[in-house]
Amino acid sequence: MNRKIGAVIFAAAMSVSPALLAQDAEPATEAAEDLDLYGVAELLKGSESLEDFEKRLNQEANEVNNLDLDGDDQVDYITVVEEVEGDTHVAILRVPLGENEFQDVASVELEKVSADEIAVQIVGDEELYGPDYIIEPAETSASAWPIFESTADRVAVFFGNLSPSQVTASLGPSNVLIAGGVVVTIRVGAWPLLRVMFGPGYRPWRSPYRWGIWPPWWRPWRPVARSIYRSRHARWSHAGWHRTKVRHSHRARNIYHTQRRTTHLAKHTPRAPGPAPAPHTKGPPAAKKKKKKVRIPK
Repeated sequence: MNRKIGAVIFAAAMSVSPALLAQDAEPATEAAEDLDLYGVAELLKGSESLEDFEKRLNQEANEVNNLDLDGDDQVDYITVVEEVEGDTHVAILRVPLGENEFQDVASVELEKVSADEIAVQIVGDEELYGPDYIIEPAETSASAWPIFESTADRVAVFFGNLSPSQVTASLGPSNVLIAGGVVVTIRVGAWPLLRVMFGPGYRPWRSPYRWGIWPPWWRPWRPVARSIYRSRHARWSHAGWHRTKVRHSHRARNIYHTQRRTTHLAKHTPRAPGPAPAPHTKGPPAAKKKKKKVRIPK
């Protein structure tokens, strides 16, 4: 495939509403506002490796990490712990909050779908972001695809020279396909990190840092006000990424849930309801005062 970014529709796919692919609702907790997943996605795209990605996440100059889950007025260090099963890589973003206390905040899920194409999704942990808060590369939408009797037909039309039977044979009965819809993939050579992670002899990255043992370059800083953080993140381009509720990899989801860590030490109360309507202060019109009649002497 000659396109830098291609779209593959998997075996369980059906037509997907465009509204499903562009969910812009706010995350479920205010704490989740302190880690903009669009910013995380841009850092991932430019990283040389997951080790480099972890360092970039925790550099104040990058202005992505503003998390203070334990409320000590210092930004928390985010470790990256990778789990690999076959061609599925799950990089868990995990915050140590005590000797044996951890709070997961998101996962980066990467899956090889062809010889040189990788599906990428960044999933916010539901405790912070709510269910189905997922960021993925944006290239096409389900509404752009014609409706066919079978997914194989649809994919064959996209690939052009492949017959439905060839597409079905190439996809196979993979156990990683669940929700369907449009899966946007990235060529292995497009991002430095993908060349490393899906290259020969790769060893998964598991951060060596934990509570009380931090990298020598790490210097925590005070989190900025969320209004300032939001204004900074206006610069992150949302054009290259979009929200979706469709999580494509069954295997990645299972890996994450078997490894997921949470703690009561994390302070991430649900988002407060919006401001109450302004009280009605006008009230009924005041009664007019009667003018006193002035008696003019005769």
